[in-house]
Amino acid sequence: MSESKRQPLDNYIFQRNTNATARLNYQYYLWQDALGFLLHPSIPKLGPNARVADVATGSGIWLFDVARDCPADIKLMGFDISLQQLPHPSHYPSNVAFQPWDFFEPAPEELRGSFDLVHIRLIGVAIKNEDTGAILKNIKRLLKPGGYLQWEEPDDRNITIVAPPDWTDSSQLPGLNGFKDLISEELKGSNGQTILHSRKWNQNIPTILRDQGFEDVEKFAYQERPTHGSFHTVIYELGAEEFMALMLTKDEALAQKLRDMIDNARQENQMGAWLSNPKAVYVARMPPEG
Repeated sequence: MSESKRQPLDNYIFQRNTNATARLNYQYYLWQDALGFLLHPSIPKLGPNARVADVATGSGIWLFDVARDCPADIKLMGFDISLQQLPHPSHYPSNVAFQPWDFFEPAPEELRGSFDLVHIRLIGVAIKNEDTGAILKNIKRLLKPGGYLQWEEPDDRNITIVAPPDWTDSSQLPGLNGFKDLISEELKGSNGQTILHSRKWNQNIPTILRDQGFEDVEKFAYQERPTHGSFHTVIYELGAEEFMALMLTKDEALAQKLRDMIDNARQENQMGAWLSNPKAVYVARMPPEG
């Protein structure tokens, strides 16, 4: 079987049902509230007939918003290992298309070097053993010479717990501290096997991009609004519940620990505590030809 026809292995730790898609879209709008843009202002305006790829597109919502704001001659294409969370094709704008692709595999030959811009967001949870180089090698093959990458991940280096009013010790918040570890630390199951790999590599994304041959690498950080802190924390609760549902079929003891963590975090959020995790946007350019 050829690379482009190989059936992908889906190790997604979340769900793909209606509630999970609603969580993805809720998360998307909260990120947009924090960022305030779709394409970073440092990226030059797309020219006529430009092509844009959204890798790990999820529900496709970012592409649909880009389609609304750009000329119809801009071709927009979304890729994901599963297209289950997309709306019905009758809802797609005329210049938007989707194709299954597992970014752990080489990009299909017909798509290599064909995009002016590639966008990726929140792929960290899918990366095992800090193997970002192999993924980036596949993703960058989509880009034309001189094309741009826009990559968005939580800025875990600066994650903090905002304690409730009149609290002085955030260490007494076991739910949110559990979430903080779950976001970036390695997680082992009851049998000692690694279920989630450490995401601390994302603190070195600029270096990773330069090592892959990207130029003009820049990092931009954006803070969520404190008035929206509770909403952002709910996203962590919902994501943890989806992960817990998976663990109920694999590791009941770990699922119970997650259940306790979620219940504690929900109570702490209701008391006014929340998890602040700035959003980082990395912009990089492929070297031009010649």
